[in-house]
Amino acid sequence: MILAGIVLAVLAACCYAVAATLQHGAVHTVTAGDRLRLAQLGALARRGRWLAGLLAMGCGAGLHVVSLSVAPLLVVQPIGVLAIGLTALLARPAGRSTLFAVLASTAGVGLFVLLAAPHANATAVPELAAGRVLPVTGLVVVVLVAAAVSARGWARCPLFATAAGVAYGTVSVLARAVAAHVRMSSLPVGPTVLAAAGGLVAIAVGGVCVQQAFAAGRADTVLACETVVDPMIGVLFGVFLFHEARHGSPVLVLGEVAAAALAAAGALVLARRRPVASTTVVPREQDNGPSTSDHHRCGHVPAEHQWCGTVRTPVGVGAGRPGA
Repeated sequence: MILAGIVLAVLAACCYAVAATLQHGAVHTVTAGDRLRLAQLGALARRGRWLAGLLAMGCGAGLHVVSLSVAPLLVVQPIGVLAIGLTALLARPAGRSTLFAVLASTAGVGLFVLLAAPHANATAVPELAAGRVLPVTGLVVVVLVAAAVSARGWARCPLFATAAGVAYGTVSVLARAVAAHVRMSSLPVGPTVLAAAGGLVAIAVGGVCVQQAFAAGRADTVLACETVVDPMIGVLFGVFLFHEARHGSPVLVLGEVAAAALAAAGALVLARRRPVASTTVVPREQDNGPSTSDHHRCGHVPAEHQWCGTVRTPVGVGAGRPGA
């Protein structure tokens, strides 16, 4: 059963990589800045590319939930890191350092799973698991979102992505708890309702945070933060709340730590890649400003000459007089 869970988790990671690539591209068709406003979030829902990404994300989530029902959190959650490398390969250009980083993260995850799977066991899940998880992770998400909203520049992307990782990690923990009760034909009403409601809120918050992170940075950077934090949440609660880890030798623990460090190093290399200049044209708002030249695109000219979708030559800059 654990092997089936591993295969399903790998397929889920592939779906998440496709979803991230599609949605990241869609986000930059509605904004040329580093944040999304409410109207722009609504516009995303009418973009076919974004909806295709949503479908891929839904498929990934379904596969992920099924994998959690047949395998421990300790094994399933780290596999999500594979989505970082897949997303980096889907993005262009993919240089030598990117390929090495993908190999490092993939090898690290594979080694960790090989070492952890034989020593992981599915245990009885506490009925009040949701009551223990939600207050802790909810507070962390609130702090991260508040920091991201007030941040400027490059910090917005990793802060929002980390908040999404905590939110989605919470969903995985709650899904694991509910799936365990379903498998044992024991579904307490109160804790189940709390877990379902908390999971839905976490999905919504995580989704908004991911779109904001997409607006501020690269797709693989977003996943690098999100899918490193997400497994950490799952592993921590799997070990300390669900007690899924059996006692292993110091050599085994050292090997797992080394494998996790290798995967994290690959993810960090991918996260540090510079954004590719956007060539997306975003329709500009009508105004009575200076005349525009629509044959340029954002990302191909200096920042001081850029407006969303068009390039204006401000008065006093370069050849600003008529006929020049």
